[in-house]
Amino acid sequence: MRRRLALCAAALVAACVPTAAQASTGHTAAHAYSDPAKDFSACVRANGVQDFPDVTIRGGTLQLGQGVDPFSDRLRTAVKSCEHLLPKGTALPTRPTPPELPSTPEMKLGKLPEVTCS
Repeated sequence: MRRRLALCAAALVAACVPTAAQASTGHTAAHAYSDPAKDFSACVRANGVQDFPDVTIRGGTLQLGQGVDPFSDRLRTAVKSCEHLLPKGTALPTRPTPPELPSTPEMKLGKLPEVTCS
């Protein structure tokens, strides 16, 4: 009976102590199963964007979803602070560029077309 109890205790201790590889990298079994997208989202919220939604990573690109202002300086700062939580190579969203206004040859020369009202 004592031998069984000792073996069970040894097995329990072995299961709780990180291996040398885990100790050197700082990763334990609990960390190995974390979700990078959820960790990133929580980090962005902790860095000043309280209403930031949970994101997904699809095809190596971070999918922000609706309701996120990609022009926000606060978001850009938080993303920079948290990007280390994403898998290497994950493409971050870039700041969208506004659409170009249609142009005519006159506009290129700096002239506006004449408009007549009837």
